[in-house]
Amino acid sequence: MRRRLVPVIAVAVLFLLAAPVGAAEDPEALAACGTEFDRCTARCELSYREDAAARAGCQAACAADRAVCEAKAGYEAAKPWVAEQFRNMQRFFEGFSEKGGQGPQSPSPGDPDFTPLPEPEPEREAGPDDPDAPYKDI
Repeated sequence: MRRRLVPVIAVAVLFLLAAPVGAAEDPEALAACGTEFDRCTARCELSYREDAAARAGCQAACAADRAVCEAKAGYEAAKPWVAEQFRNMQRFFEGFSEKGGQGPQSPSPGDPDFTPLPEPEPEREAGPDDPDAPYKDI
């Protein structure tokens, strides 16, 4: 059962990843992140005028803070889209699972639409002159 679910889950995840996110960025929040970054780097310049290594470390911390700020802004803007995709995924699995109903039923032998499957042909033994025999050319 798990082996059959893996391709279905993979397709569903690819569907979600391929869906357009839309405007997942808040320009005001991103501008605030940029302004705070500029202030932070200015503080680094003032605090560590003579020490280039300390200034570089301070500026790296500013860059990390800006990355966190921008990630939070993107997350806040993307929350509604993520929630919608989560609901879509839930509906998909409800339809896929038994919660979504039984799906199309196969007719039983008592139904007028029942057509039995043909019996498979019995396997025949391959002889030495049989062209379909495996390893004939060896």
